[in-house]
Amino acid sequence: MSEKTVVRLEAEWDVGPFWVSVGGSVSDNYLPDEVTEVVPLSGELVAAVAEWDGRYQAAFNRDVPQDSGMKDPADRTRFDAEGLELARRMRRELPPEFTVRYTALDGRTSGIG
Repeated sequence: MSEKTVVRLEAEWDVGPFWVSVGGSVSDNYLPDEVTEVVPLSGELVAAVAEWDGRYQAAFNRDVPQDSGMKDPADRTRFDAEGLELARRMRRELPPEFTVRYTALDGRTSGIG
């Protein structure tokens, strides 16, 4: 792969958790069942990300969106720790020409390895 590919893991409402940018392009969003078309991740890791993201999506309140989310700070901390570990697993699985990033619930983005 000649162009640098950046894969970012981030939980957002009503979209997939994978954001992929090739060669500095605008990131495209991918659901777990789509991401392996562009990023060589194992089925086991994709399933783990899907479960993690599913817990976040389940906290969305469509009737009262402002009431959405994880209210307990400990739950948010745990969720972010799990997301960071999933991003680290992505880094271990992907070839060196991929850059992996994780964006926490507070919006801070970290480069992984």
